[in-house]
Amino acid sequence: MAELHTNLYIKHHDQELNAKLTKVFKTINDKPEPNFKKTKENLLNDALAVSPDNAKELVKSLLKSVKKVYGSPSGYLVAESRQQIGDYHSYHFVHGRSGIDIIRKIIWFLGKLAPGIDVRACLVGDDDPWEIFYRFENGEVVNEYYEPDYDEAKEDTLPEVYQWWHEGLPSRIKDGFINEWKNENK
Repeated sequence: MAELHTNLYIKHHDQELNAKLTKVFKTINDKPEPNFKKTKENLLNDALAVSPDNAKELVKSLLKSVKKVYGSPSGYLVAESRQQIGDYHSYHFVHGRSGIDIIRKIIWFLGKLAPGIDVRACLVGDDDPWEIFYRFENGEVVNEYYEPDYDEAKEDTLPEVYQWWHEGLPSRIKDGFINEWKNENK
């Protein structure tokens, strides 16, 4: 099975809301360790802290989507790691071949849960160099599929999809194969 890796970034201008959003998704490294049997309950409780008015319906929709693909949401809504980069909270997820659908639903969920949030993700495959860049814009998930060419890493200007996706992010966030290749050639 293909392993898809995703870096998800979130930031909200309301610092109190931003702090609550960082608790919505657990990581495998959290202490105490996440209880996978309580993923649904924890997600609902943490989402209710963010938005008591619409969290229940949004969580229900997210869980239904994940269950449709995987049969159980347990480990698929738990990130591998979490870190803070500037004002952004970053989560690293590893999903099977259906990660494309799951991360899209996670972005939609967060965008609807906390209007005004900046949420975006970069998903990469593990075989050929391909990636999908996601952003929540104007109430919708917008995504761009991209197959980078190694020669593009030698150019001074990044491709448009990279410019669009990285716009407004701290300079330390450099997702995508082209950025990785640039770093290898330094």
